[in-house]
Amino acid sequence: MADVYSHLSVAAVTDMGRRRKNNEDAYGSYRENGVFCVADGMGGAEDGEVASHATVDAVKAMLDRFARDEKPLSLYAMKACLIRAVNEASAWIFNRSQKCGTRGTGTTFVSFCLDPEKPDSALALHAGDSRLYRIRTNKIAQITQDHSAAALAGVKDERELNPMFRGVVMRAVGVSESVELELTPFDVADGDVIFICSDGLTKMLSDE
Repeated sequence: MADVYSHLSVAAVTDMGRRRKNNEDAYGSYRENGVFCVADGMGGAEDGEVASHATVDAVKAMLDRFARDEKPLSLYAMKACLIRAVNEASAWIFNRSQKCGTRGTGTTFVSFCLDPEKPDSALALHAGDSRLYRIRTNKIAQITQDHSAAALAGVKDERELNPMFRGVVMRAVGVSESVELELTPFDVADGDVIFICSDGLTKMLSDE
């Protein structure tokens, strides 16, 4: 495949943090396809970790089908493929949860794909409260909107919520057999930084 995205600089990092014994985050960085994603698992024991990795693995498996193509997929085709891959993962996670008797297993998901035909266009796809930001000329803008109880209530600081609603995600991969990904087109320009992350970062740091 021709590397039409060779001009991109890409970096990724994940950290377990200080509270948990396992890392429930997973990420995929596929520069040759212009696709990048982050998943933040939810569930007891290792279930969240399984859910997040299953979702990222489903995206990778989908992209591997087109590895021999000479040209990258169009934005329209990539959107359809990502939606299908994430929903296949959602069905697998849900059915596994049913068999194991675990409830609430799932993962947030945020990704974006670039348009090989229009270098100034990109598309974010997400479910949950993992986020996509664009940093341009030292100004940071949140492109995605959280699917959370806090966002639904219009509250920026979750501490203002009743404790039972804090950290509640309203949409996620794996809590049902299918999931509706929110699609958010956005523009990109030379010098932009596109930043995707889980709430493990955004709940700890301000935009500044």
